[in-house]
Amino acid sequence: MGETFGVNTDGMVPAVSALDGAVDGLRGVSNWVSQQLPAPGTTLGDPGKDPIAAAVNNDFLPSAWNFLDGLNNAVTVVGEAGQGVGTMRHGFDETERENTDSIRLPGPDPGSVLP
Repeated sequence: MGETFGVNTDGMVPAVSALDGAVDGLRGVSNWVSQQLPAPGTTLGDPGKDPIAAAVNNDFLPSAWNFLDGLNNAVTVVGEAGQGVGTMRHGFDETERENTDSIRLPGPDPGSVLP
């Protein structure tokens, strides 16, 4: 008896900040990579005459565009995880406030008979 249950929601703040920082970092890498690549579907050189152009167009560029897509997906997922932790923190705080308030509210007289 006398045990309590609680959630250290203050301890969640650094996690949200860290995830936000990760999003910023990933977004920066994504922006840099996208600036280095031609637009998807672009053909460089003359792949019919230049084997290096063919390799770049057939192998490198599709892989680079796939990498960029994956990186952008990571930005989204990590951002949503941060929002989820923030939402969870808010929910725990609200539940604790509601529970505390319900304990403090005056109840029926202990000597009364309830219908």
